[in-house]
Amino acid sequence: MKKILIVSIISLLSFGAYSQTSVHPKTVNHSPSTEKVNLHQLTFIDYIKDKKRFAFVSVTDDLLAHGDKSIEAFFLIPDEERTHSDPVNAQYSKPYYSIDGRYHDIFLGKVGLSNSSIFIYDKATKQSVSFDIKDLKISAVIKPNQNQGPYFESDYLYGFEIDADKVNNFEQPLVYIGEQNPFIK
Repeated sequence: MKKILIVSIISLLSFGAYSQTSVHPKTVNHSPSTEKVNLHQLTFIDYIKDKKRFAFVSVTDDLLAHGDKSIEAFFLIPDEERTHSDPVNAQYSKPYYSIDGRYHDIFLGKVGLSNSSIFIYDKATKQSVSFDIKDLKISAVIKPNQNQGPYFESDYLYGFEIDADKVNNFEQPLVYIGEQNPFIK
């Protein structure tokens, strides 16, 4: 009797879940005009001492989405820069690190953007520019308003540097990273 009751409850719950999904189906529209586009923010970094102002596109959230809750920055910031071998307790002394060499390749692999470009469109001026990811410098930049170091991996933004002069006149920039420009008609 107990088994029959359990099977009946499970069947009713399964039917309830099935009926909810069939009554409210998801609408998937793959037309280019309504396709969801994940935009990034363009930020100007001018608070790093001894570093010329540059535009920055953070992909920190993309790194978190493709990996664990930890960015595992010790694989991205050169080994000689960290003070501890444990990624959670690793400390860094500088507010800026260039991610070069093998760390550059690891970064692109972790974020999944190897063959991508950055497309920037300004809504106000109707200008657009694009940059191949492979040609951009990758860096770890301390978040604004952080106190003096030591810093931890969660204190950094990870992303791509763009020459500020190339986007200085952009007033309302939309930034997309991918293989095709979503801003062209």
